[in-house]
This record gives sequence, structure tokens and C-alpha cells, in this order.
Amino acid sequence: MGRLTAGMKYALQQPVVYLGLFVEFAFDEGSEYFWSGENPISWNSTTWQGGGLIGSISMEEENQDMKARRVVFTVNNVDRLYYATAVQTQYRNRPCRIWINTLNSAGTSVTNSHLLEEGRMDTMSINGDGTLTLTVESRLLDLFRPNRYT
Repeated sequence: MGRLTAGMKYALQQPVVYLGLFVEFAFDEGSEYFWSGENPISWNSTTWQGGGLIGSISMEEENQDMKARRVVFTVNNVDRLYYATAVQTQYRNRPCRIWINTLNSAGTSVTNSHLLEEGRMDTMSINGDGTLTLTVESRLLDLFRPNRYT
């Protein structure tokens, strides 16, 4: 996870902590910004759309053997009108960043932030029930790929 700032360490030691996950998907056409809350929030000069009610994030646990982890994003009840857009959008190997942020007691502004994961979008699948799944691979996987020089 990397080193936390002093501000983040202090915030996480408080009796009550309000957290939010913030995710940036950097597509060729422009970045999309979502966070785990319900309503839009402004942070880092960007408006982040609330996605907490329609999706989930699962992350493989970090371990000592340097295994690169994957993050899986699941979005439920995707409108069929967006299927073609999802399939035709260039997403493979495009950056994805995930921050964990502490919020004020009202949950309306970010008080501390920490880059939790930075990876590349890998695979996307759309199920017949309207569920879209996007897998993001850690950049650590690049260390295990063979270099191809010509």
C-alpha cells in the first residue's frame, strides 16, 4: 500500500473515520471519475460521480511474495444502451488509479488522500443480467513480462 502521510496516519487513528474510495479510469476519450459515495463530490479539481449504490470493488490482498494483485470492479444494472460504448471503448492497458481518502464528518470534502493502487485496465465483460465487470492489473505485473526488443 505504500507509506501513509502523517495526516493520513493521524486521521485513521481517530475514534470515528469517514472513508471513501476514489477511482479514475483514464480512457483515450478522457478520464471518468467515480467514488464510493452516493452523491457527486469535488476533490483534486475534479467532480467525482457517486457510484456506491450501483457497484462494488474487490481487491486481492497484498502479500510478501511480490505477487501482483488484481482489482475487479463490478457495476450492476448497466443500461443496454451503454453496452456498445463499453465494448467499443479503448480501455486495455489504459491507466486506472484508486485513492483511499478520509472525509470530513459530513462526508462532503476530502481531508486526506492516499494513492492505494495504480494499474492498467485489462479485461471487461458484460453479462446478460446487466452486470459489467472490469479487471485492473497492478503495474507490478510489468516486472514479470518479458521485454521484447527489436
